[in-house]
Amino acid sequence: MLTATNFLVAAAITFLITPKIMQLGMNLGATDQPNSRKQHTTPMVRLGGIGILVGFFVAIFSSSLINKYLLGTSYISNDLALPILITAFFYFLIGLSDDLLGLSPWPRLAFQTIAAIALWSYGLRIEVIDMGWLFESQRTTLYLPSFISLIATVIWLVGTTNAINWLDGLDGLAAGVASIAAFGLIFVSFSLNQIHAGLLAASLTGAAIGFLRHNIYPARLLMGDSGSYFLGFTLAAISLIGCSQATNPLLPSQSGPFLFYLPILLLFIPLTDMTAVVVARIRRGKSPFYPDRNHFHHRLLNTGLSHHKVVLLIYALAQWFACLALVLAQTNFDWIWFAGSSLILLATLIRSYSQFKQ
Repeated sequence: MLTATNFLVAAAITFLITPKIMQLGMNLGATDQPNSRKQHTTPMVRLGGIGILVGFFVAIFSSSLINKYLLGTSYISNDLALPILITAFFYFLIGLSDDLLGLSPWPRLAFQTIAAIALWSYGLRIEVIDMGWLFESQRTTLYLPSFISLIATVIWLVGTTNAINWLDGLDGLAAGVASIAAFGLIFVSFSLNQIHAGLLAASLTGAAIGFLRHNIYPARLLMGDSGSYFLGFTLAAISLIGCSQATNPLLPSQSGPFLFYLPILLLFIPLTDMTAVVVARIRRGKSPFYPDRNHFHHRLLNTGLSHHKVVLLIYALAQWFACLALVLAQTNFDWIWFAGSSLILLATLIRSYSQFKQ
């Protein structure tokens, strides 16, 4: 019940409040100007992340009150949920500062790293990794030393945040891919008995989809760095709990081994795109933050596919990898999901190929 409530409340609030934010952005002059790297040809409001944030938090706190009324306990205060929410809000503020004031990449990266270190010190860590996929006869775990755990956690949180940010190059692309990943995370979390992570993922899915209605091509406004940072970080943080085996479902902070391959599959498209772009920039002697048009979506546009077809193709790829994660997590009806996702991907590839041939 709470899962559906979180999703519906987040989607409705985000959908309803976003037009008001668009008007606010116009009044403040908070618009993204077109240039040679961007697809839009007219100035567009870039404060859509506010709507995503508001929808998400309204859903979380309202369902927490319902949970406290029915069960006498609030899932926000029992574990790592509250530190995650506070840090997510901080990441949102970093992005909002860039949207309004224009920060250079290095200060943004520094603030993100500091916040990730603080969250690690509170207890959200990549510390014990499940290695059973390498060994058929036994379950094997890898225990990371504290320093390696810190590095791995910071890289995951900061890297995923920026991967979603860099994917935000076409209308509806980042919001759609994030909603697909968050939707998959709901099922993965519940299959591993990480109930609280599933509830957070449901709220994030609803907020992303509620915003997507205004951001799909042709977009009425942009989510801005505030939205992409918030979506990326929250996905990364929730996945550290949701993709871990629960030793005590009521206390996600006591989670067992981290099944790292699950969030990698859920976020395969943005992570692969970011990695390929960074490697290509470094090989050319450029800064990893050097802006260009070498992202996956730009390359697909260069083949002659339309904006709409490129976004749909990436959606199809993202949902296929997400459904593969559902199979590996042994969720209910996983093979039905995977078969359906494969048919969707095949149909999208055939349609895209036919347009490319024309």
